[in-house]
Amino acid sequence: MNIEKDKKKKPEDIVCPECTLPLLDTQLAESLVCPGCRTDLKTAKYLDFIEYLVANGIVVDI
Repeated sequence: MNIEKDKKKKPEDIVCPECTLPLLDTQLAESLVCPGCRTDLKTAKYLDFIEYLVANGIVVDI
């Protein structure tokens, strides 16, 4: 029996870099705009955040 398979993975806590509102990966896959503060997260200011999302497979195409 593989214990690792039995463990449910907890989704990572992703927060808006501007207002710290928790963001769901499904929200980010649809739109890179924070629903709380309406910040466009596709701007150069948030490049590190975008790279993190792409590297973790949360966002595929920008």
